[in-house]
Amino acid sequence: MKEHTLSNRLYTIQSGPLPEGLGKPKYPFRAMQVGQWFDVPRELDHAVRVRASQQGQKYGRRYSVRRIESDRTRVYRIA
Repeated sequence: MKEHTLSNRLYTIQSGPLPEGLGKPKYPFRAMQVGQWFDVPRELDHAVRVRASQQGQKYGRRYSVRRIESDRTRVYRIA
């Protein structure tokens, strides 16, 4: 263990195994081809819009997010 002081706070740096489940994508953006889509529940509308924007900027892809029903949102890869 190492101790570091930053902004008058003491932090202890530790090491060990990572918890399982980290690093797995929540949405299939990177696997999508142009013309494909996936649906999410309406409750995830804002989160999936933010993630689509981030993925588009990071990987140079374009996505369109549309509400298709009162309880569903669809994410299309358009470029």
